[in-house]
Amino acid sequence: MKIKFNWGAGIILALIGYVGIIGLLIFISSKQDRSLMREDYYYHSIHHQDEIDAAQRFSDLGPGLGFTRLIDSIHLSLPKSVENDSIRLRIYFFRPSDENFDFTVERKLKAKDGVSIPVNSLRKGKYFVRIELEKDGKFYLHEMDYVFDPK
Repeated sequence: MKIKFNWGAGIILALIGYVGIIGLLIFISSKQDRSLMREDYYYHSIHHQDEIDAAQRFSDLGPGLGFTRLIDSIHLSLPKSVENDSIRLRIYFFRPSDENFDFTVERKLKAKDGVSIPVNSLRKGKYFVRIELEKDGKFYLHEMDYVFDPK
């Protein structure tokens, strides 16, 4: 007995294939990690313009921000324009692949000192770094990516 393949069977096979692909995509997406960068995501979305203004103020400070790799630490130097001012500094290290490696460094310091971060608190890989600076009652913000390689 020979079965004929006609246009009706083609449509049925196409629909079955389509439903199968959609089901596969739903299954794969349900296995993905959906963690947020912040728990208070909605609060920060409302105050996003404040963060844009803070980032603009930080860029107005001028160049000079940078990470320098030392033997047992990473040194963060700040722009020269904030030198000799008393500042409060918060550095957030967010690990996109695993939130268990996220950590925060908080210091109150003089800008010429900079900040040293011990290497043993970092794991090899990419970090999203958020630097918050408070100087003279004003809030400054800088965000960047940093790839750490312990070699």
